[in-house]
Amino acid sequence: MKLKIFGKSGQVKMDIKKEIESWFPNIIGKPFKIFKSNNQFNCVSFTLDIFDCYIWTNESQWPYNKIPRNSGIDGFKNLYKLYDYIECDSDVYEVGYEKVAFYAKGDIPQHAAKQFGNMWRSKLGPGCIIEHKLEWLFGHTEDAYGEISFIMKRKITNKL
Repeated sequence: MKLKIFGKSGQVKMDIKKEIESWFPNIIGKPFKIFKSNNQFNCVSFTLDIFDCYIWTNESQWPYNKIPRNSGIDGFKNLYKLYDYIECDSDVYEVGYEKVAFYAKGDIPQHAAKQFGNMWRSKLGPGCIIEHKLEWLFGHTEDAYGEISFIMKRKITNKL
């Protein structure tokens, strides 16, 4: 997934919508939103509200002293558990909780999304954030993210 989507003025280029639709055929014709972002973080760090580093098994921020780097889907489940997430069975919005959904192609981890009300948001590579329904990113094309592997939630706490 190559992504250079912002012009010199910081405006989203008009063709990014078509580019996103080419990556995720299920999103074509759907009312997804595109938000400007930067390349300081990826989809996993976005779901954890960390905006200054990439978190993936091959990145230095991976907690390799607690979770083996090549532990697949279970490694990502364990990562979210470190941040007080627990597994759940539903993607339905629950007051008082924040949820993450993790996509995979078979056993191969692909992507993470975070719930915002009844919609979900995803950081796409080094570029933008999109708001979408989970199923809009399903698929097994080269760029699509597969299917939902797991959903986790944690209680929202007031941070002082």
